[in-house]
Amino acid sequence: MQDLTVPLQWLKRVGFGRGNPFSENNAEQDESLLYVFVKFPYFDEILGNPKRPTSTFLVAPRGGGKSANRRMLEQGIQEDTRVPVLVVPYLDAALVGQANAGTSGRISVLTHVERICQHATLALLAWLQEHPERVVALTPESYGALFKWHLNQIRGFCTPLGLDRWLKSANLYTPKLNGSALFRAAEGAQKIPQPFNPNVQPLIELVGELLSPKTPLLDLQPLNAFELLERFVELSQEFGIKTVYILVDRVDEAETAAFSPQMAAQQLMPLATDLLLLEMPHVAFKFFVPTTVAVELRRLVRMDRVRFYEVEWTDEKLLELFNGRVQYFSQARRASFDELMEQGSDAVTQLIKSAEKSPRRLLRTGEWLLYERYARNPATKGYISKKDVEAAIRRTHKEYSLTSSASVEEGDTEKKVESDQTKEQSQVGVREQISRRGIHLDARGSIWRDGKKLDQPLSANEFRLFEILYEHAGKRVSIENLIAGYT
Repeated sequence: MQDLTVPLQWLKRVGFGRGNPFSENNAEQDESLLYVFVKFPYFDEILGNPKRPTSTFLVAPRGGGKSANRRMLEQGIQEDTRVPVLVVPYLDAALVGQANAGTSGRISVLTHVERICQHATLALLAWLQEHPERVVALTPESYGALFKWHLNQIRGFCTPLGLDRWLKSANLYTPKLNGSALFRAAEGAQKIPQPFNPNVQPLIELVGELLSPKTPLLDLQPLNAFELLERFVELSQEFGIKTVYILVDRVDEAETAAFSPQMAAQQLMPLATDLLLLEMPHVAFKFFVPTTVAVELRRLVRMDRVRFYEVEWTDEKLLELFNGRVQYFSQARRASFDELMEQGSDAVTQLIKSAEKSPRRLLRTGEWLLYERYARNPATKGYISKKDVEAAIRRTHKEYSLTSSASVEEGDTEKKVESDQTKEQSQVGVREQISRRGIHLDARGSIWRDGKKLDQPLSANEFRLFEILYEHAGKRVSIENLIAGYT
């Protein structure tokens, strides 16, 4: 998609002191999520009680808030003080499936659990770093050997280079406390280096003991998926952890699953249908799955044993999202986006309608809107015009139309195919709006002349030329500006 960067200086001029409220529509990178998150009524039910954890599914279209809910769920779990909880994000299930499916397209539940335990081991190290008072010495022959086995399952961890990577990712690396030094200390060749933060000394010493030849290495290969996860839970309980939450997300982001809900569901099915795992004591699986993948999963998942929740974005919720971001990024100086619009404009209503129940699409349209306003006249901070709104809606529609030519967006897939009669009805409002004389370009990118839609299609270059001239109606457009509009 096109880069729509707007200078921060201009954003501050129009009231957005914290930056562009719409530029980040990916929950993974959204640093403002904690302040702008729209909470649905079922959120607390999905979070559940960590004393009695239960597995659940959250279903939403692409761009419908799955990852945002997962991140906020993780935040909520960590803030719950009732019992110590270990949170394990499992975000590469699709990649695991792609790498291990083979020609049959199937993977085993054991493959999933092995990867989950690798993530869980790193999560346990991070948890112990945050809770140094929970670090305890482990008997080498029992849980020490089990912990060492799990460390060895993380490719390259028990090597100087692997320890380097871990220390750097945990912000513990120093010239003295590096992978080589810790590895030599584990072998008894030198003393364990002192970390710059004395609070993490117990963790560094624990890792050194686990890597020591004095701690034997178990052979757990004969274990099945249930036994393997059960043993890890027992290990975590040695440090006082009562519950393990496993958050399964981004299940359709690998190449083989991105355009095939059936493939994504097939790769996730062994894990999603294993009731022994889903109902394991002290464990909760939280699945965040796209709508089309959930359609496939529902055929085999025991709906009477595992609860499904669906994200349904209403116009009211989209308005809450939109204005919430406006308020946060303007530092409460603006209550709603309407304050930026020409008097009498119903722009926000138009934007929400054009988003077709997709929060990601709404934010992208908002981003286009600020970009259009800035590009029209960056030297002023005047109101956003109706023409800016129309252009933003049109550009977003064009982007999503190009995307849907490669893969059908889930929200549309769930609705299946509209009947010709429904499509005809949806055009009535547009035709009424374009009934006046002259040449007009509607939000869908269709060209109208004197109330009649032109049926003869334009080439991509012809359409872009028309679009540039239309946006500058009544004004002279230089050759330089035309060329700039094409690039």
